[in-house]
Amino acid sequence: MIRLNNLHSDETCLNALLQGYCRENNFKKNALEILCCMLRKGASISISGYRALISQMCADQTYEKALNLSNIFPSKNRPSDVICKNILIFNLFHMRSESLVERVLTEMQQKGIDHDKVTCDFLLYGYHKCGNMAKSIDAFDGCISKGFDPSNRSIRIVMSYFCTRGNLDNALELLNLTKINKWKCGSLIVITLGLSLISSDRCLEAAHICDEAPENLHFDPLMRHFCMKGEIKTAISLVNKMLKRGNVPSEITYSGVIYLLCHCREIDAALAFLTEMELRQLMPNKKSCETLIGALCDIGKLHDARLLLDRMVGVGMKPSYEIYNLVLKKYQEVKDMEMAAEITREMQKAGYKPKFEMQWSIISELCSSADKSGRGGKPILSRVLSSGGMAQLKKLKG
Repeated sequence: MIRLNNLHSDETCLNALLQGYCRENNFKKNALEILCCMLRKGASISISGYRALISQMCADQTYEKALNLSNIFPSKNRPSDVICKNILIFNLFHMRSESLVERVLTEMQQKGIDHDKVTCDFLLYGYHKCGNMAKSIDAFDGCISKGFDPSNRSIRIVMSYFCTRGNLDNALELLNLTKINKWKCGSLIVITLGLSLISSDRCLEAAHICDEAPENLHFDPLMRHFCMKGEIKTAISLVNKMLKRGNVPSEITYSGVIYLLCHCREIDAALAFLTEMELRQLMPNKKSCETLIGALCDIGKLHDARLLLDRMVGVGMKPSYEIYNLVLKKYQEVKDMEMAAEITREMQKAGYKPKFEMQWSIISELCSSADKSGRGGKPILSRVLSSGGMAQLKKLKG
């Protein structure tokens, strides 16, 4: 058993022991002994010690002890009334004891203990966790009416509630209040509202709140949703806004913009974004790459399509059979059989089997060209078939 004789006057040590025993769930034996010693000697309990005791009592579900703890200490030997009640409210909410919180609030009202900012935040968050958003909103209104600035978490909870319920006008009004009163407003709050506005086809309002968003806000989630809605100009505007602020969009955002630009037939703009990504050592996803390759083939920019195809392979991204086949067909259409032969070899290296008719057509054209020019050079079959294809051919001959 511990010796307390030499610790009677050392409040710091007694409070430290009290916290330690509570953390070890050792209230009934050692922590209780420390508490009794402090009461006998008139020692003061610290905020940390009081918090540890309340937490342990609530965990043990000895709620009456927790409710009466502040009464057994003289007011000069414990934290202030409002701090004691705040600690109690927090822990009771943690145990989902909403009815006991009501008892605490009634006692505070009877004793004239005013709520402070922490009380308001704890009430809002606690009612929210208990699923009572009506009282959570009341706590938020009470916080504002008392002249307190609500915390970022409180604003986020209320904003999320409005957006989930579809009360977007209320959500916009709340965002406006944060600007007028200069409350701390995290980026998640703006993004939550922006996404809800976009989903409700209120894209202009979503774009407007982005114009007034915090400097450090990343628009990635919003840009992706603007892209899905076909709001390409807005998405590009946000990309440019982020770049001006020194925030580099993610590969996902760039990919979404490139994909949408291709579908809008803005191929030059898509290429510009691709070049920008290359400068930042970023790479679009496979879907966007292949969409851009297809679009480039459609407008006859085979050289650019081939470069992007090579880059995909270079970063370990395997192009689909369909995209290889598309590029191959385009080279055949423009009678560039040398490039068609290269694509055929690359397809085989990637594990694909080009159609026999295509290979035969390429071989025939190359043979015809060789006859007309009268020049020799590298054997034609080796220019069309990969090393694996040549090996299979030798087996067939054998």
